[in-house]
Amino acid sequence: MGGRGDVEPELKREIRRQLLHEQLRTQFLNGLRDPIKRFTLSRDPTTVDEAVDAAVREERNERAVNSGHAPVRSVREGDREIDELRARLERVEQLLEASIELQRKQMRDCDSCRGSAPRRGAC
Repeated sequence: MGGRGDVEPELKREIRRQLLHEQLRTQFLNGLRDPIKRFTLSRDPTTVDEAVDAAVREERNERAVNSGHAPVRSVREGDREIDELRARLERVEQLLEASIELQRKQMRDCDSCRGSAPRRGAC
């Protein structure tokens, strides 16, 4: 029973996960202000975490340059900001997954009503 049928759903899940992470990374990058976006893209981040780290680093640099003096912060304070951003990104990822699942359910429901008389706007 450990045939090809077992591998395909796992492969589909992995592909779906990779696409979701890529979409999340792209949406994060698209939401950045232009100077920070350019810097972050120049670092060629392959994951959302890498993109967040690069964007946070550049935003700190930008603030330091614009303030006239570098702020003194503890490393833990910076880690807390990154942790908060990661938590937000995880929540966005969960919402995206829920949205995809809802779209699939709606598509299945719509497919099941195709056998009956067509009703405009029913699906």
